[in-house]
Amino acid sequence: MKIRLNPEGKAETIRRIVERYATPRAGIHGSDAGYCGRKAVLNKTEFQPPPESLAIKFALGEALHQLLKSDVTVKEQEKDGIIFTVDEIGLELKTSRVSRHQILALLKATNEDDVSLEALAAAEAPVHWLRQMMGYAYVWKRSTFDLAALFINGNYSSKKDLPWIEPSYEPTLDDFTITFTKTELLDNWKWLKPRADAIRNALKNHELLPVTTRAYEWECDGCPYFEQWCKEEFEKLKGVS
Repeated sequence: MKIRLNPEGKAETIRRIVERYATPRAGIHGSDAGYCGRKAVLNKTEFQPPPESLAIKFALGEALHQLLKSDVTVKEQEKDGIIFTVDEIGLELKTSRVSRHQILALLKATNEDDVSLEALAAAEAPVHWLRQMMGYAYVWKRSTFDLAALFINGNYSSKKDLPWIEPSYEPTLDDFTITFTKTELLDNWKWLKPRADAIRNALKNHELLPVTTRAYEWECDGCPYFEQWCKEEFEKLKGVS
């Protein structure tokens, strides 16, 4: 038996994966408005395909979606010029490489009758997932949505973080039914729609949005536009020469 690395085969597999995500989407999507506004604009004007590692992550998530989604999946719906693509009506599927402790705040909140988005944000819950689901719920006129979260690397956090869960590297799946109030859905839409309008206006006027239009600090990590389009501006904001 002889074993050798096959760089050509690897390159071809990676090429096929990256190629699937190598074309920017038309229109303003909920995911554009819900994350970094500058990146959303650059995705339309200076598009760069996702790096290899991110493309593979996308492919893993898409594989789960293809396996679990039903034949009645609604692909797209538009409201106020914002396009939403849902995995399945009433269900959002997520895959994550980080430890399951990311969802600790949601696990703890299952024992509460009412919990605010602000409280979950303070507890470092995946608020970006919740905001996305709230957009879906508002557009499809639903009060409840299920969140199925697959943690590929399981829960490798310490027992101090999750004392009732044994640390493990085995994949885990959590499923939550989340009920939103009408006020929460409307407030989220009031947050989302102006962000979409700002992206649309920036594209119309051939402008970039400020770097401060990112929704979360972690968005800059691994962003293909950061070094060329954002780093210098962030350093100026921090007072770094």
